[in-house]
Amino acid sequence: MTRKIFAAIILLLSYCTIYGQISTNEEPISFRTNIPTLRGDKNTLKAFSSLDMKKIEQEDKEDDENGIPPRFGYRHEVNYNLDNSGEWVDLPNRDKIWRLEISCLGALSMQVAKLI
Repeated sequence: MTRKIFAAIILLLSYCTIYGQISTNEEPISFRTNIPTLRGDKNTLKAFSSLDMKKIEQEDKEDDENGIPPRFGYRHEVNYNLDNSGEWVDLPNRDKIWRLEISCLGALSMQVAKLI
């Protein structure tokens, strides 16, 4: 019985992954439209202070010594959403684009994810 449930879960997850996003190979409308630059105020620009890399490297070294897998990144928990940050831009065709600039000095890369 548990094998059937496990198989059903795997099939469901693979279906969601395979058909999660359809690529249309179209250029985003924001690339084709003359949109003014962001205002750069506290609502449209969220800047994190630079990371303490010595502290992070030490934590990573301790994790490695304790058999903990390497971390992907350094988490900043925030509550930015369509209502409390960013700005809406009206396009000529009556569509809207929501924009928000996020920066972190010295970061090698950044990833934005919604945690449930």
